[in-house]
Amino acid sequence: NSSNVYGGANISSSTKVVQGITNGCSPAMPAAPSYGSCLADPGGGGGTITVGPTSTGGTVCYTSLTVGANAGVTTLKSGVYVISSGSIHFEAGANGHSNLGGNGVFIYLLSGGSLLIDNGANVNLVAGGSAQSNGSTAPSLGTYDGVLVYQPSSNTTAMTVAGGSTAYMRGSIFASTSAVTLSNGSGSTITSNIVSQTLTITGGATLNATSSGNMGSLVLSSPRLVQ
Repeated sequence: NSSNVYGGANISSSTKVVQGITNGCSPAMPAAPSYGSCLADPGGGGGTITVGPTSTGGTVCYTSLTVGANAGVTTLKSGVYVISSGSIHFEAGANGHSNLGGNGVFIYLLSGGSLLIDNGANVNLVAGGSAQSNGSTAPSLGTYDGVLVYQPSSNTTAMTVAGGSTAYMRGSIFASTSAVTLSNGSGSTITSNIVSQTLTITGGATLNATSSGNMGSLVLSSPRLVQ
């Protein structure tokens, strides 16, 4: 729809767009992760910090998580990140970066949780078992491999993905009842299957979905965007 793709944005001719499907056609998702007490946001003070689960591939819950605040740079350890009530917010950190880590992560947004990536934030977010920007393979997260962000149907909060010129994201984004916006980041690399209620692309962003051999429990037979 022209009202959803504007401002120099485009969808590549190879990307399959499927509109108007029912919930029964939505792909099956892995079970929700188990988690303990939710920690306060550790990332608001800036500086160089490392956040995430105590063990590689483990699970951690934050009430909210601010990445790149006050020109800081954050490393996200490999694992499952549950956001309980606030946002996981990537700001433009030092030299335009938000995080230098984030290889092998799965972000689970509970009701009220949200994902927000600011314009100019050069994020590095790679799903478990997927290709990193340097060509290596991110650590495996088992049943969550291939899925980067999951927002259950009970959570209708809008999702914004902007990013900077060197942002790199790889993994499926599932937000079946939410409005997703991709904007700016003309040099960003976002390789993803997207399931959303609506999708808006603007500000020079390009959506180019490609097939993936490793989607974990998220079964999508061909590249597609589902609205």
